[in-house]
Amino acid sequence: MTEIEFQALFESYDKARRIGAENPIPQKLHLLVYNYARIRYQQTSDVAADFYLHTIGKLPGILERYQPERAPFHNYIARTLHFEFQHFLRRRKTPRSDHISLQDLAERRVELHHKTGPEKEGENLPLIWKKLPNSLAIHAKLAFGFPLTFKELRLLLQRHKKNPQAQWQQLRSYRDYLRYTETKRRNFLRRRDRLLLAMERLGAEAAAATGKRKLALKQKLTKARKKFFSIDTRIPLRIVAAVSGDSIATVQRRQKEAIAWLKEAYAALGQQ
Repeated sequence: MTEIEFQALFESYDKARRIGAENPIPQKLHLLVYNYARIRYQQTSDVAADFYLHTIGKLPGILERYQPERAPFHNYIARTLHFEFQHFLRRRKTPRSDHISLQDLAERRVELHHKTGPEKEGENLPLIWKKLPNSLAIHAKLAFGFPLTFKELRLLLQRHKKNPQAQWQQLRSYRDYLRYTETKRRNFLRRRDRLLLAMERLGAEAAAATGKRKLALKQKLTKARKKFFSIDTRIPLRIVAAVSGDSIATVQRRQKEAIAWLKEAYAALGQQ
């Protein structure tokens, strides 16, 4: 894209924002963010989708902070996306607990997803998603809060190919889904980090304590662990149903099938 085309994107956004449009951010800008990691850093489409999910919730604030008098829009976007991508990579490298539980698949969705860069020999966990049957892949992604690929979204839209209004409604539902998952992710990480710090502090205090105080601290530590492993990361069925176009009963049934398949594959992988 040329500098003029970039500036036109911002002007389109600014005009839509001033007239109070429901979704003022141009679709081309969404595509730019989605393709940034793949084109700029030669990452996989899965990493590109992860980065898009990382950035999409911040995009309105990024655009609001832009000051035309200070720099051309294409320079501002390039600098901002570079910063966000570096932050995204640092966060992906943050050490996580080695605890594995089949009942905590939703909390461990990052570990099930593709890692940054090419797969190393022996790192076959991401292959779980590649082997997931096509009929279940979309429902599995929506259940765990993953963004869909354009191909998958196009498959959903084909159900209403003779009804453009229904397609637009489905796209709006998908946009709401992305916003919800990003908010849910931030809340989960904030609560997870708070509980991890609490468990670390309680464990250290319990190790140094004696008598009744030691027992009380161990009870508090047990409660904190229960809270940690019971954090609700589920995506509401009504939100998934709006995106998929299925009834809530159908969504519930397909999600159970997808999760059962993933559990079996995950268990088989652990036995290898």
